Amino acid sequence: MTFRERFNAAVKFQAGDRIPNVEIGYWQETIERWYNEGFPRDIPFRPSSGPGRHPKEMDEYFGVDSHDIIPTLPIHGGLIPSLTSEVIAETDETKTILYSDGRCVLMKKDSLGFSMDLKHPVTDRETWQKKKNTYDLDMPQRNWATLVRKYRIRDYPIKLELRGFFWTLREWCGLENTLMLFYDDPLWIEEMIEFWTEFLLGIIERVREVQIDCIFIDEDLAGKNGLMFSPEHFKKFLTPGYRRIVDKAHSAGIDTICVDSDGYLDKSVSLFLDSGINSLTPWEVQAGCDILKVAKEYPELIILGGVDKRAPAISKEAVDKELIPKIPELLERGGYIPFMDHLIPPDVPLKNYLYYLEKKSDLLGKYGRK
Repeated sequence: MTFRERFNAAVKFQAGDRIPNVEIGYWQETIERWYNEGFPRDIPFRPSSGPGRHPKEMDEYFGVDSHDIIPTLPIHGGLIPSLTSEVIAETDETKTILYSDGRCVLMKKDSLGFSMDLKHPVTDRETWQKKKNTYDLDMPQRNWATLVRKYRIRDYPIKLELRGFFWTLREWCGLENTLMLFYDDPLWIEEMIEFWTEFLLGIIERVREVQIDCIFIDEDLAGKNGLMFSPEHFKKFLTPGYRRIVDKAHSAGIDTICVDSDGYLDKSVSLFLDSGINSLTPWEVQAGCDILKVAKEYPELIILGGVDKRAPAISKEAVDKELIPKIPELLERGGYIPFMDHLIPPDVPLKNYLYYLEKKSDLLGKYGRK
């Protein structure tokens, strides 16, 4: 079987020669640590071109089919012109970055990419109108026809990665402001979500001929206690848009629609299923996610990820304790592809990560629907 055939069999609960062996990826600080532990320095962190989070040389070194779970179609689905930025203040520990859309961010230099927004690009109706004008799907820079020609014929799966509703509102208005607007101006929230829904539907239509294998919707809408807003707000604001995206995806032959959200998802699964979403990822263990329990309660749900990224930082024995109770049972159930529940952090020794990959590969060969 090809990688593409293998992936689609797995997510459709069908038999295959084996389950795909995929991972999400690594923090750059992790790879820099591993360079000092024997990882080849001639393998770069990012690919020079094409889909994927990391280069093919990294896939080959670690013996995996893909990073970034599966390759991502490299669409230009954001602002045009693209954002520019400048550092407007800097200390030994932080730097303040101003983006061309008005967003201002304070970033710690040693924070693995974490930052704090100081100012947001959408603050009122006037700035909202200005923001809308930057999302023209038919600008020539988006190169839809080129994407179709380049990626339609392939032997690997490819995903269409879309910024979700909550993710986008948070980027436009900020987290706190978005949550306040749920109460203070729900009609404006609905207007912004309607605009974004139409934008996403337009993307799906323009890449229809690529024959996408699945859609990933980036959201990050949960913390360790669950959703950042009420189930009622989920149903009011997110469900209608999700259903329209799902309907459009199905019309384009795309059956797997996955929402990507960190945090505790277990008690929110029914909300996603009722909205037409049939897969969730990455199931953060440290947030309390229990994929064995979820798999029994929702047998139709496609589960992607769910392996505790902290285990290889502890020991090889911790890796065994994490993998052995989960993977055999879930692979026999079907609709499951195991990988770490987030980027591999820099406290993981290379030797322990290699052991994890070896152990997982062994289990993938023994279990699963054949």
